[in-house]
Amino acid sequence: MKPVERWRLVAAGCGTVNLACVRALAQAPIAEALDGASLIDPAVIRELNALTCPEYAGHRDQYKVERLAELVRAWRGELPITLSAQDVEDVDWKGLLEVQAEGRAAARLIVVLIGLDNWQSRLNVIEDLRHTGSAEVLPIQVSVERDQAQVAVFGNRWADACPACPMAFVPPSETCTLFSPEGELVRGDLQREARAAAELVTRIVTDQLAANGTASSWVATKTNLHAERPGSRRFNLYTRTRIHMDNCNGPHSAATPIRWDRTG
Repeated sequence: MKPVERWRLVAAGCGTVNLACVRALAQAPIAEALDGASLIDPAVIRELNALTCPEYAGHRDQYKVERLAELVRAWRGELPITLSAQDVEDVDWKGLLEVQAEGRAAARLIVVLIGLDNWQSRLNVIEDLRHTGSAEVLPIQVSVERDQAQVAVFGNRWADACPACPMAFVPPSETCTLFSPEGELVRGDLQREARAAAELVTRIVTDQLAANGTASSWVATKTNLHAERPGSRRFNLYTRTRIHMDNCNGPHSAATPIRWDRTG
């Protein structure tokens, strides 16, 4: 279904999962209404990145945002793209979203793909997006593990689902381990999981654009995609609605010792 409104894409992280999602969205029918993109990642391409992102092979030491921008233009032709080689915690989200709309009709939907391995960084982005006050923003967090992937869709109002529910705690920050000391991939077929997640993300964005200004049924949900068996290309989807603020045990709850205040 072709959307009647324009939309924009922001990718926070340009690794395996977000590359797959950006590619799927850029090649989907809804890309005809894509108004532009912003890519955010401070990392440069290393040799090992080619194992999970073949498109990065031969581009060692080039910034990931630069290479992904080249790929997006190859998939979609000339498209307004802004690049930011900085940590997501340093991004001025309100300014970024306002700049995107400058000089053009405002997009009805700004899809923010959060493809980050660090939990603290994920929560930082979601909280910062909440405080922009933009009703057009749809944050989608995507992660991949061995034989499974997870896609969480967040609302943009303070009353919407807490990003930490139903976990009741913020996981400790830790380095993402993709490879063994011998250089072997230790997290399964990440390309396959990323493709599965990208298919679901494309469906979610398509449904949201077709919702005619109202939230689709995907908002405030979390979907786990589990491979039918190790190595299988078929995934089973388990979707559930996320807990809301009034009965939250996460950082926003009065009962938790954790305080999550990004306003100061």
